[in-house]
Amino acid sequence: MGGNDVAGETTTDWYKPTLIDWALDGPYIVIAANQWSVQESDVLACLEWILDQNDTAGSEYEGVVNTTKIGLAGHSQGGGAVVKAGDGEPNGFEITTVITMNPYGPSWVDAAKQDGPVMIITGSEDAVTPYSWTYPVFEAMQTNDQGGLYAVLQGAGHSDLGDYQTVVMSWWQFTLYNDADAGQDLKNILDNDPWDTEYAFPDDFDF
Repeated sequence: MGGNDVAGETTTDWYKPTLIDWALDGPYIVIAANQWSVQESDVLACLEWILDQNDTAGSEYEGVVNTTKIGLAGHSQGGGAVVKAGDGEPNGFEITTVITMNPYGPSWVDAAKQDGPVMIITGSEDAVTPYSWTYPVFEAMQTNDQGGLYAVLQGAGHSDLGDYQTVVMSWWQFTLYNDADAGQDLKNILDNDPWDTEYAFPDDFDF
């Protein structure tokens, strides 16, 4: 989705290989805000667009969007935006889950209002959004009865998104499609090196 397009490696083009992998590796429709300093409103505008297309006669997406299975993902500035957008209000959306990678926060991110569980991923060598910035997002999220997890990949830096791909795909399958095997695979990965993971789920949440 276009809008305030900004030329350069920090726009959607930089993320395109990952976005394509998500679209090809599962029954997903992937949309993205093509701009640098993405905000909550941009994320929700993308979501509004695809849901409108679902109801538009003649659209290639007419009637094919599962409106009960909505996942948000973002990296860095976008990571903070999707956490904030994880409460679909005031637009009336119900967000199934959020993945935030190396997010900015938590000063402008309310991590306690998500509609569904949140997976926070970061790298131990991230000097752009370091541990002292990202861990408080997890602490705030623990006040949310939806829960989530905080996973640190040892040796990874701010832009090593390709190293997150396996856990991201497993999370999508688990949370969006209730795939218990994918959830168990995910936990097997995150409970072992090179990952260091903390969990904060309600008592009835089970892999």
